[in-house]
Amino acid sequence: MDSNNKNKWDIQSDRGFTIIELIIAMLIASVVAMSGFALFSATNRSYQVQEGVIQAQQSARAALGRLARDIRMAGFGLDKERVPYPITIGEDVGTAITLDGPITVFDSVAGPDRIILLGIGSQAGVLQNLSGFEYNQKEQYLLRLNSVDAFMTNGGAFVPERKFITIDGAYMLELNTVQGSLDQNILRAAKELPKDFKEDSLVYIVQAIEYSIADDVTGCSPEKPCLVSKDYTYIRGGSAGSAPQLYAENIEDIQFAFGFGPFVDKNGNGSYDAGDFVDGLTALEQHRIQAVRVTVVARAGQDPLGKKFKRPAVENHPEGDINFYRRRVLSQVIDLRNPF
Repeated sequence: MDSNNKNKWDIQSDRGFTIIELIIAMLIASVVAMSGFALFSATNRSYQVQEGVIQAQQSARAALGRLARDIRMAGFGLDKERVPYPITIGEDVGTAITLDGPITVFDSVAGPDRIILLGIGSQAGVLQNLSGFEYNQKEQYLLRLNSVDAFMTNGGAFVPERKFITIDGAYMLELNTVQGSLDQNILRAAKELPKDFKEDSLVYIVQAIEYSIADDVTGCSPEKPCLVSKDYTYIRGGSAGSAPQLYAENIEDIQFAFGFGPFVDKNGNGSYDAGDFVDGLTALEQHRIQAVRVTVVARAGQDPLGKKFKRPAVENHPEGDINFYRRRVLSQVIDLRNPF
């Protein structure tokens, strides 16, 4: 190769990129970057949607699980021979409600349902022998436990909301107060006991638990409604006049339907169908419930993609307005362990 050709090659090889080549390269890089950003954004939004849906699913399952446990135990320890047995709750908040059955439901077409469950039972102690104790009152009114702490406040006062008890889940009676000194562990019944109970029989406090949807409890809002509960015996927390306790966030709706005995499966096909259940309860039907269908609607937060959805219709509660909230709906049929 002569020196002229060699110099020409060296000059061409050192020339670099032209402006047009640089512009084309920048355009290609921009397209690739924009495509990558768009892919990242779409992936991120999809992740947010899935994360919200998973959280809604978990909230719905938690709410449904808690409702199922307490509904299943409704009626525990209640005296079926004394129906109706009006028990009044809510005096502490000035809205007294008389409960005539194990399940009281406030059915609403315009909003979520509200339910109060009676029974459930919190073990409070074990019966002990009364021998060796002398009282001015008849012994037929007295019960001795291994401890009466479950009936008392920290200050040693009797809690009147815990006055209904059940012995071995088979006999319900009403208490007046603690008899004698606390270390004697004696409870006085409101009336003479009908029989002698065996020593070591288990004593349970009859609970009244309410579940509802709220947006004005601490931690909740109209954008984040919650499932809340109130234990009128305060065993699960709270005190006289206190607000309900938050149990599950982003629960928008709960609805209940009821199957009545003795045969809930009306068409005899071996499974529960929609036609086997009805909305709402009458006072007489409270004592015929065999199964409860519970439906929970959970919100997944506002959709990051800007899509709009309707709250689905559930039972007799019609569908809602269009908004940006995705939902998850779970439903379960619960058979009562203590049907009337």
